Amino acid sequence: MGSFGQLSSLLAISFWLLTSISPNGVCLAAPAESRPPTKSLDWRPCPAPTPSGVSCAKLPVPIDWTKPDGPKVTLALNKIAAGNPKKRIGSLLFNPGGPGGPTAQVVAQFGPQGGLFSKSIWEHFDVIGMDPRGVAASEGIKCDHTLFNKRVSLFPTDEDSFNKMVEHWTAFGESCLEKTGPLLKHMDTRSTARDIDAVRKALGEAKLTFVGFSYGLEDLKAESLSYEQTLERFFIWASENPKSPLKGQNVARLFDEIVKRADEKPLPAPGCGEECQPDVTGEEIRFNLQQFVKYKDPSPPRETWIDGAKYLATTFKGDGSDISTLKAHKDSEDIFWSHAVQCSDWKHVDTLDTIRERTKVMKRLSAHTQGASVAWTIQTSCIGWPVPVANPEHKINVKNAPPTLLVNSYFDPVTPYSYAQGLQEQIEGSVLLTRNGVGHSSYPLEGEARQLMDTFLLNGTLPEVNTIVNS
Repeated sequence: MGSFGQLSSLLAISFWLLTSISPNGVCLAAPAESRPPTKSLDWRPCPAPTPSGVSCAKLPVPIDWTKPDGPKVTLALNKIAAGNPKKRIGSLLFNPGGPGGPTAQVVAQFGPQGGLFSKSIWEHFDVIGMDPRGVAASEGIKCDHTLFNKRVSLFPTDEDSFNKMVEHWTAFGESCLEKTGPLLKHMDTRSTARDIDAVRKALGEAKLTFVGFSYGLEDLKAESLSYEQTLERFFIWASENPKSPLKGQNVARLFDEIVKRADEKPLPAPGCGEECQPDVTGEEIRFNLQQFVKYKDPSPPRETWIDGAKYLATTFKGDGSDISTLKAHKDSEDIFWSHAVQCSDWKHVDTLDTIRERTKVMKRLSAHTQGASVAWTIQTSCIGWPVPVANPEHKINVKNAPPTLLVNSYFDPVTPYSYAQGLQEQIEGSVLLTRNGVGHSSYPLEGEARQLMDTFLLNGTLPEVNTIVNS
């Protein structure tokens, strides 16, 4: 296990650490024999249309960290310098999760005026955005988007449908390898952790503060249950909230009915044009709604529960345009970047019998969603991936960590609370801050949780153990 000693503090929010960093040691320093020469960063004004005040730089790192003198991948970074240089604490490296989120774009777009962080954070830190390897400007992974847009069920019921699924995802994976090359074999988050430490060295910083959102453990049962529980709360909210177009209706019953109807005959999606699929199946409705119940309260630019209610209201009328699956339009898109990371980090199913058994379990546990979730997508769509799983999920035992704060809501439809608890137990001295609420990520809500996070980032003060907040 690598040392945490080169991080000054660590903050994970709903709850990025489990696979993206900590299983292999946060910002794990490369062994002596694999450390590349230290490089400095040449910060220059970013090209248009990036706002003024944002600097850009590039850093080449080994594609394969066991071969430091081998081929390189160039990381794209940007920086917004501390607003008050006299009070500067250091550098804060941010990752929005995804995985595969275009971090540099997020930092530039939602800078000091955009609400990404509190004013005090912008004043005291140089905020660094790093597009992870194979993401966006860091040589984004490329795949055949026309293959991706072909549709197959992720719940095969017989040999024919299973073989079609395997053939589809095998062909798609092979297209990624052909278009991307050797980098595809090294998209795991262990490699990204080493990249982060290379950035720290290039910044000339002895220590680094890291803040990560999302991308928690995609455990199949836990995530499916968390999604199902969140969905049940959403149904009640949508039937009672005065602003909901579904007020006064039995939303849960209507949802189950429309899913069944769309499974029998896909609902047309006439408003899609070239943006999304021309119709939507019941299976796709169950998968796609997860994205619309992630955030209950307004958190621009994210869609929230009120949007989910509006989309379902249209769907209940027989128009699936609002909930149809988006198409990919080019060979390098965020869905491909995310897919490459997930298939490098998670073990997946490989037999029809396994899928059948897990389908039975999921239907018993999740009456409405029947197991449809991000975790199920990884389990099935990574089948036939052309490179080995480089960083499979596993328990950790982290000693001598820097001050570490984890934050999770009780009802997060994507990253379950139970695994935030599990991670906290595996990082010695870490603290789990609990938000008694619904939704994915707490910092954007600007409530009590954000105040405690800011306090931690600014002066290192962790909340008391077992602290629970309501906002």
